[in-house]
Parts: sequence; structure tokens; C-alpha cells
Amino acid sequence: MKRRNTIAKPGCGADYQSAAFPAGWQGVPRRARKRRGFTLLEVSVSMLMLAALTTICLHFFAAASDQRQQVFAHLAATQEAANLLERVEALGWNELATARPAKVQISLPAQHALPEGRAEMFVDEPSGTPPARRVTVAVHWRPQPSGPERKVQLVAWRYKNP
Repeated sequence: MKRRNTIAKPGCGADYQSAAFPAGWQGVPRRARKRRGFTLLEVSVSMLMLAALTTICLHFFAAASDQRQQVFAHLAATQEAANLLERVEALGWNELATARPAKVQISLPAQHALPEGRAEMFVDEPSGTPPARRVTVAVHWRPQPSGPERKVQLVAWRYKNP
């Protein structure tokens, strides 16, 4: 006796019998045979979605990279201002009064990290007691040629030793 596979047809109570189901597809209902893969429309829509997500991710990574460069430049400017302030703090009380902004130069690594970088130093001597001098060191740079200038400024007070 031959073995026969039974597949129920939707909508009717009788069983649909196919003797050749294991060997071929002629006995399988058309609805079961129809969906063997993806349609061109489904593949196109999925590729479009993938392209949109890729574009969004690339835009996000570009913005993150730009922000990382800005933070690195700000950190380099802050470190350079701190180094300049330490050099000024090493000067004596009398040398500090004669220090001029033209004498302040930024280091070579800071010149590479800060486009159009420059440093300024101001010494103010406010009246009052005890005698004191306010030292201001500012580092300026321009991240983009057409963009605004950025600035980091540090201030220290120097008091005269008795």
C-alpha cells in the first residue's frame, strides 16, 4: 500500500490527498507553494530602511567627531593657559611689572592643536593693601577659518612678599 500525505484545504471539510508530496510540489495547494522567498518590493523596502539608518548613524558619528575635536582644542588651550600662568608665577615681583604681552608665546604642540592660536597676558595692579597684582592669561584660537574665535582665560593673584 502506498503512503499518502494529507493536507487540509481551507474552507472545505474534505481532506486533499497527494501521493507525490515528498517528491514534488504538484500536490501542495497553490497558497502554500506561493510564499517561498521575498518579493522585490520587500527587498527594496528593507534596503531603503537600511540606507536611512546608515545615513542617520553616519551623521551622528560625524557630529560626535566634530564635538570631540572641539573638546580636544579647548583642553589644549586650557593646558596651555595653565602652563603660561605657571611660567608667569615663576617671575619675581619686579619682573612681573615689566612683563609684556608680546613676550608670551604658545608652545609648538599648542600651535599644532590650536589653529590660529595666540596668547595674551595682562598684569593689573589694583590699589589697596596688601600690594597685589592680578595676572590674566588668555589663549585665543579659531577652530574654523570662517567661524568665531574661541578663548580660554585664567586669572591669578600675586601678592608682594614682605
